[in-house]
Amino acid sequence: MTKEQAVRYLAVFTGGCLGGLARYAVGRLLAPNSLEATLLVNWLGSFLLSFLTYSAAERFDLPDWLLLLLGTGLIGAFTTFSTLMGATVPVMRNSAAVLAFGYLALSLIGGLLLALAGMLLAQRMGRRPRA
Repeated sequence: MTKEQAVRYLAVFTGGCLGGLARYAVGRLLAPNSLEATLLVNWLGSFLLSFLTYSAAERFDLPDWLLLLLGTGLIGAFTTFSTLMGATVPVMRNSAAVLAFGYLALSLIGGLLLALAGMLLAQRMGRRPRA
């Protein structure tokens, strides 16, 4: 393994630790595995990852290791598909299928709209001129 590869792995690891801790903290504040906490982190993560991808990476010429730390590590661990499913299944098991499917639709459509908002905001900001 080269030094560059090791730095990338360490960046993802570090970001993953921080993102997981942030996700846990949100869950503790709102309620672990609650629909609200999962919806909040997934929507926020959708916006932030899109904004990072379309703005910060280009605007500030961030190094690859930092993009991996923030995107794959931090935001990837902060948001989670498995938690979305884990929070939805008990709702379905309690004979609330309409609520469960509504929640999934709200999660997916809201996440998509927030990702689009992040991209549009990034495009509106434009690229920072080089010094």
